[in-house]
Amino acid sequence: MAEQPANAFSAETIWTRLRSPVGSAGAVLVSGAGLAGLSLVLAQPMASGGPVAPQIFSYLFSRNEPAAAWVAIGILVASAILARGIRFPERLLVSRLAADPRAFVACATAVLALAALLVYRAHPLSMDEYAPLFQARVFARGRLAGQVPPELVPRLVPPIRWFIEAAPSGAMLSSYWPGFALLLTPFVLLGCPWLLNPLLGGATLLLVWRLARRLWPDTAAPGWAVLFTAASPAFTVNAISYY
Repeated sequence: MAEQPANAFSAETIWTRLRSPVGSAGAVLVSGAGLAGLSLVLAQPMASGGPVAPQIFSYLFSRNEPAAAWVAIGILVASAILARGIRFPERLLVSRLAADPRAFVACATAVLALAALLVYRAHPLSMDEYAPLFQARVFARGRLAGQVPPELVPRLVPPIRWFIEAAPSGAMLSSYWPGFALLLTPFVLLGCPWLLNPLLGGATLLLVWRLARRLWPDTAAPGWAVLFTAASPAFTVNAISYY
């Protein structure tokens, strides 16, 4: 008796297809469709419930993310085209990184430092970044707290003191634990506080490589770990900012 063909829409068939590996073309198609949908949704004007301005993070996300999504689509398509047209010796690169990543880490640290200057403009963009920098500047003066005239405290510190604490006497300090501010202090004294996070980024790459080598010795895992870490947007943005 001839075997009946499987139903294309049966649960078993759909589950089998979902579990099967996705090729590069399928990955580009799915990722591109998702990013395009995100950009179209975010491109719609934000609903206004009245005269109150929208939350700043929601506003910035809806304003900036559509363009970033289209750029990501371009990167995906270009990567797929280059992967088919150029034979890149990824195994040689990864094996060299696994053996000795120092040259790559040095180049990555230099690029991060340039990005901190030219892209992030060496400037704390939010209070999360400004608060430890403020505290580091206080430490650089040999003090534990800044001092302002008491009458200026209501103008400098909002009632909800999330980032800066102030006393009625005018003493002010960061609400954060002082560890990062202490690391920043020597760089404040040298006039280059923007350089700390790129150096921490380079040290992170070395640490990731060392951990991967201890966990998976005599494999290419350390090289892949360094590459994946360096390619992470969260790692890159953190390493060029004051976070």
